[in-house]
Amino acid sequence: MRFGTIDLNELHSFQKRLEELNNEMLDEFLIILTKRLATITLSQVIFRTPVITGDLRKGWTGGVEISPIDYVSNLNVAKNGRNYSILLANDMHYASYVEYGHRQEVGRFVPAIGKRLVNSWVKGHFMARKSVDFARNKFPYIAEKELERFLKRQLDV
Repeated sequence: MRFGTIDLNELHSFQKRLEELNNEMLDEFLIILTKRLATITLSQVIFRTPVITGDLRKGWTGGVEISPIDYVSNLNVAKNGRNYSILLANDMHYASYVEYGHRQEVGRFVPAIGKRLVNSWVKGHFMARKSVDFARNKFPYIAEKELERFLKRQLDV
């Protein structure tokens, strides 16, 4: 039984171009991937951050209203051995209390809300933790798509 002929020249050419990808290109890809994951994480954490005045949400981007893509593109990726990272932080002094929760004095009057406090513990929102978990769960899909895009750009496929 005969199915036809196969021209392997294109496959050999593709293999040769893949072999040309060196550590510098791998480093470039991992920086791109790190920034993509940081953008997704930042988008999620901003979305999950509760809003009263909006200051806490703006705190994720240094107090400025800017898109997560633009903000992350200006951040440096730290490389330590085989680890690549970007630090996303919120400068608002109360951000950790909103994230993890906090105690409060029952019966104390708070003029800002015009009420007395009823509960001794305010539950945390865990907006950062949930956002990191979200990006971690999407990692295989994101990495695959970013690798496809990267290889298409590098190899002109």
